[in-house]
Amino acid sequence: MPNFAIGNVLGSNIANIGLVLGIITIIYPISLKQRFYKTDFPLLMMSTVLFYYVIYTKSQISRIEGLILVIANNINIILFIFLSKK
Repeated sequence: MPNFAIGNVLGSNIANIGLVLGIITIIYPISLKQRFYKTDFPLLMMSTVLFYYVIYTKSQISRIEGLILVIANNINIILFIFLSKK
């Protein structure tokens, strides 16, 4: 049952982001800033890799792994806020 829940959450997020972003770009093309390729995208990829590592190595997320994910998320948020002010 936990695998179904995780798959549901991941699939829903991917579909929602893909559909919304796809429809928006059809209506109004968007341009990405250079910062996206240097900071935002690598941070998103690192957080995704960390999440997949935690999920696929065990069937449960331990407290330490949960704490690492929360800390990594907070670091991402702080970096995004800091970089958006530049």
